Amino acid sequence: MPTGITSEYIERLGRVAKANRIPAPDEQPQNISTLRDFYQSRLNWQAFVSAEPWMRPYWVTTTIERNRQPRTPEEGFPNISYRNWAIVGGVGSRSFAITDKKGLLTASPDCGSIEFWPSSENGPVFPALEESAVLELLSPEDQVFEMTILSGPVEFRRLVYHAVDDDMEVVYNEIVARNYTLEKTRFDFYMAVRPMSVAGVEPIENLKFDLEKGILYVNGFLACAMDRNPSAVVMSTADNPNLLSAAMSAGRMDQEYSTPRGLGTAIMRFTIELPPAGSERFFFTCPIAPPKANESIPQFEFETTVRDKSVERWFDYSGPGLASILPERHLSEALAQAKASLVSQSRSFINECLASPDLADWYEVARVLHALITSGCSDLAMDLAQEIDERANSKGAELGVSFHSPFMWTILRSFNSGTLSNHQSWAREMLIRGLRPILSLLYQSIATRVEPEFPEPVVVKEVEEIEQLEEEEAEGTEEVEEIRDVEERESPKSVEPEWIRQLRDEVKKVTDKNPAEDSLLAKEGELVEHDDIRLVRLKLWSIEVLKLARDFLKDVGESDKSLLIVGFLVYFEKDLKSALDSQTIKSTSMLDALHFLSDMALLGVAELSKSDSISDLLSLARTGISSGLIRLQGPPQRFSSHLSLRLAHFYVSQKQRYDAEVLLEKALENLSDYHTLPEYVDPKSGGGSFGSGSSMLAAADLFLLARGMILVEEGPSLILLPGIPEDWYTSSTGLTIKRIPTNFGPLDFEMGASANQYQMEVSMTHLPEEIDLHVPMSFSIPLVKVFGAGIVGRFPREDSPYVKVVPLTERVVFTFHR
Repeated sequence: MPTGITSEYIERLGRVAKANRIPAPDEQPQNISTLRDFYQSRLNWQAFVSAEPWMRPYWVTTTIERNRQPRTPEEGFPNISYRNWAIVGGVGSRSFAITDKKGLLTASPDCGSIEFWPSSENGPVFPALEESAVLELLSPEDQVFEMTILSGPVEFRRLVYHAVDDDMEVVYNEIVARNYTLEKTRFDFYMAVRPMSVAGVEPIENLKFDLEKGILYVNGFLACAMDRNPSAVVMSTADNPNLLSAAMSAGRMDQEYSTPRGLGTAIMRFTIELPPAGSERFFFTCPIAPPKANESIPQFEFETTVRDKSVERWFDYSGPGLASILPERHLSEALAQAKASLVSQSRSFINECLASPDLADWYEVARVLHALITSGCSDLAMDLAQEIDERANSKGAELGVSFHSPFMWTILRSFNSGTLSNHQSWAREMLIRGLRPILSLLYQSIATRVEPEFPEPVVVKEVEEIEQLEEEEAEGTEEVEEIRDVEERESPKSVEPEWIRQLRDEVKKVTDKNPAEDSLLAKEGELVEHDDIRLVRLKLWSIEVLKLARDFLKDVGESDKSLLIVGFLVYFEKDLKSALDSQTIKSTSMLDALHFLSDMALLGVAELSKSDSISDLLSLARTGISSGLIRLQGPPQRFSSHLSLRLAHFYVSQKQRYDAEVLLEKALENLSDYHTLPEYVDPKSGGGSFGSGSSMLAAADLFLLARGMILVEEGPSLILLPGIPEDWYTSSTGLTIKRIPTNFGPLDFEMGASANQYQMEVSMTHLPEEIDLHVPMSFSIPLVKVFGAGIVGRFPREDSPYVKVVPLTERVVFTFHR
C-alpha cells in the first residue's frame, strides 16, 4: 500500500466519488494505487478544469497553459506531465511529506494540503500563479526549504522542515513577516487548507477548528496546530466563488463544516501590526501520521530550537559519511540530494515491503540497502536490515530464496568490506537461516545433471584433500604433531560437526523432490521448471551469496563450514554458466534482460561477460531505449530515467564509458528543481508522469552508477575511473571523493589538472593486489608516471586504455604530462 494511503482514505475517496456521481470502475483494480488513480483523475476533471486560476494547483495551471487538458470526464485529468515534488523528511524517518515547487505541502493525504499566501494591495499573492515564488532547498546538508516573497514594505518568509516533536514526526512551517520600513505597518497573510495535492484531489469531507487549542482537524485527524489563533476563519467548498472575498473580510470565525462532495476548504487570515523595522514569527505544525481527534494531542514546541535540532541531525548524518566534489555541478547536487532522499525514504519503503513480504521485490531492497551502505550510512542500513530480518522471520513461515539471496548478499558484502564488522554474531545467525533454502534451490536445479550421490562424496573428498595438505605442511614439527594428537583425541575425525551434518541432511531431502513439493521452493518452482532468465538471475544472486559466505565463515574462524560451501560452489557455478549459455531471448522480456545486466554490474560479476547470451541480453535491453531513456510498453507508455541509469551501470562495468555517458546525460536532463529524478518521465515536459515524483529507486541507481564510474572492486583488484566522462580528466574543478567504503577499507581519491600535468591520487587503508587506472584514449599511456607503486603493464585498449600497477604504499600517485 502506498505511503500514507490507508484503507480509510480509500473508503473516503470512494464515498466522495459516489457523491460526485462518478461510477465505479467496470473491473476491480488489482491494487489500491490503481483504484486511487481511477477515482482521483475523474475528481480532478470535475474540480479543476472549470475552476478559477487561483483555485488550481501549479501542475494543473501548467498543464492547461500547454493545452493538454482532457476533454471528457471519462478521460479524467491525471497528473502525467508535472509529477515532480520534493521530499520533506528526516534521517531514517518512518514517513515523509511532499511539496511542489510552489509550496503546496501534503503531510498526510487524509488531511489534504496546506499553503500560505501573503497579502498585497490587490489581495492575496498566490505562489502557484507567481513565476518568482519558488520554495527552494537551501542545502542538501540541512534539508530546510525556503520561500521569500516581497509584498510592499514587508518580506514574507516561509521555512519548511521535518522535525520529531514529542516522538511524533511533523513538518514545521515557520512564517516570518519582517517590516523593512521605519513606520508601523499592518500586514495580512493566509493559511489555506485545501482538498488537493501534487497528485490531485485529496477529499476533505469535514473540518473542525478548536479555537481554545489552536488546532485544525480535517476528516477527524489533527491536520495542523498553530502557536496563535487567526483573525478570521472561513470554511466552505473549494469551488465557492465567494470564498476568497469572505476570507479577506473581517469578523468571520467558522469552527465546523461538512460536505459530502469532499471539497471542504478552510482559509485562515492572520492580521498583524508590525512595528518599525520589526518582525513577527509564527509556527504551524502538521503531523505526518496524524492522530485522530479522540486521541491524545502532543504538546508541540513552537520554538526556533526545533529547526536547529533538525539541521543538527542532518549535519550529524552528512558529516562522517561519503563526501564528494565532482567536475559537473548538477551531478554533484543530484548525488547529494540522492543520498538525502535515500535516508528520508528508505524506512517507509522497507515498511511497505514488510507489510506484504510475499509480494515485495527484495532485489530492490538490496539495491537500496547497498546504496545506503556505500554512501556511508551504514548505521541506518544496519537498523533497517535487522528490522527486516526480525519481522520477515517472525511469521513462522520461511521465506524463499528470492528473499534470502538479495538480503544476505547485502549484509555479507558489507561484512567482507569491514563496514558492519561489529554485528558479527547477528550476521552468522542470519547466514545459517538463509543457507538452507539457497542450497536447496541450487541443488534441486542440478539434481538432474549431476550424479544423485553428489554432495557427500564430493564434499568429503574436498575436505579430506585440504586436511591432507595441512598435515603434510605440519610434518617434521613435533610440537604441531603433539597438538594434533590432542585435538584428535578430544574431537575424533569420525564425529562430523553438527552444523555440517544437519545441512547435508537438509540438502539430501530435496534430491528426489519436485520443486513444487518443497515449501521452500514453492515460489520458485515455476522458474525451476522452465529454467528461464528469472531463474538464472536467482542462481546468480545465490552463488554470489555462497562466495561471500565462504569468505565470511573463513574470516570468523569457521573453516569447516567454509569448506562445505567450497564443495558446493564448484558444481553450482558450472550449472549457472550452462543455464546462461542455454538461454534464448525469445521468451525473455526486455525488462528481465535489463534486470539481469544491472544485477551483473551491482554484484561485480565479470566472468560471465564473455557469454554469447550476455550479448543477446544486451541487444534485447537496448531495444527499450527511446528518446535516450528506457521505455516500457504501454498503455500508458512510461519512460524511465532510473532504468536507464541501470543500463548505464552495466556499460560502466564493461568499461564502455561512452555508451554510459549518453544514458547518464539524458537522465540528468530530467532532474527536478530539487535535483531529484521522478520514477517515470514525460519526455515532452521533462516532468514526472507516473509513480513517485522524487524516486528513491532513481536515487539509489544514480548513486550506485556514480560509484561504479569512479571505482570498482574486482576480486583482489581495484579498478579506478572505468566510466567517468572524458572531460572530467581535464576539468579545472577536479574530482575529490572522501571516505568511499570499499573492500580495502575507506578510500580517498583526488584528481586534478595543473599547468603542465594531470594528477590522480588514491589513498587506502589496505592494499589491493593490483590497481587498474583507466584513462581517455587521448592520453599518452607511455608517459604515465607512478609513485608508490610498481607498473605491471600498459594496455592501450581501444575502448578504455589502462595502466596496471602493484601498490607498494597506502598512497599511490599517477601523473600525466600535458
